[in-house]
Amino acid sequence: MPSAQEIIAALTGSVKVAQRAPDALRYFDLSADAFWRSFTAIFYALPFYLVFITAGWRMGQEAGVELASSLPAYALSELFAYASLWALYPLAIAGLTRTTGLTRNFAPYVIVYNWSSLLIAAFMVPPYIFYSLGLVDVGGASLFIFFLFISVLAYRWILATQVLKTNGLIATGIVALDVGLSVLLAQLLQAMRGTGAA
Repeated sequence: MPSAQEIIAALTGSVKVAQRAPDALRYFDLSADAFWRSFTAIFYALPFYLVFITAGWRMGQEAGVELASSLPAYALSELFAYASLWALYPLAIAGLTRTTGLTRNFAPYVIVYNWSSLLIAAFMVPPYIFYSLGLVDVGGASLFIFFLFISVLAYRWILATQVLKTNGLIATGIVALDVGLSVLLAQLLQAMRGTGAA
């Protein structure tokens, strides 16, 4: 398990990536063991995802979208997708970096990507909390989420250019791959549930 010092340093480095700081990578442990430890970020981000799931369920109900037969069923399917994405995305990136000659930077990219996912989860959670507290309606929360999501895409693009040390076009393809995998998993889950607009 990573130490508290390693986690704090990685989160600091994730912020530095957003700032395009030239020394951002020095905040990360880039060793082989640290590569595998970075996947523990999935557990630290889990509380945020539980907020996304429970608030997202209520938002779907309010918007008239049948997400699943029950909240527990919806939560299980979303957690399955969450875990699947953490497994599938590094595999997809491994293939892409081989194709583009960026293999040398694969491990650092995955390490930074994994830890930055924890930062992104914290960044994305406010509209879900505001909705849960009744401070915004589903429309307001959805608009807030959309603008935060655009910011996340920009961040992922910066991360790809900085850590993989690649050009903007390839970085755009990497971000598109990330989004594409998420959409594909969402579509598969929806097909399995047989749900849609009520």
